[in-house]
Amino acid sequence: MISQRNIDSMNETQLREFYLEEIRKEKIFANYASRLQSMFDANSIQEAIWFAELIIPVPKKPIPIIEIYADRFWSLDMNWLDYKCDQKQSIAYYRNYWYAEISNHSPEQGERKPPKIEVLIALPAKAGNIVHYVNS
Repeated sequence: MISQRNIDSMNETQLREFYLEEIRKEKIFANYASRLQSMFDANSIQEAIWFAELIIPVPKKPIPIIEIYADRFWSLDMNWLDYKCDQKQSIAYYRNYWYAEISNHSPEQGERKPPKIEVLIALPAKAGNIVHYVNS
């Protein structure tokens, strides 16, 4: 469990998820599901293809794109999780993620990217049909 590790021994990814979980526990974010107990999806087949092509390490092909049915889900901008900055600013960006803010024109200085929306899906969810395969 991530909360049982010594914070000084966590790598960058573990620290990110640790702080995201700590922020999510605040009353204002109480309706969100834990990222550690959820699945992730996209809002369209095109976005799912884009995500599939970014996976590292590269999985074996073809990658199936499967429709998902869920009662609870949120569209959140992943860019807030990836900005390289000090810990205090990272925590502020993680709050923007949970506030479901879109990262247009952020940060004010440095690299700007178009929003990268992921759909956080609370479990249980139901898998539907395979709607596409990514072969390239």
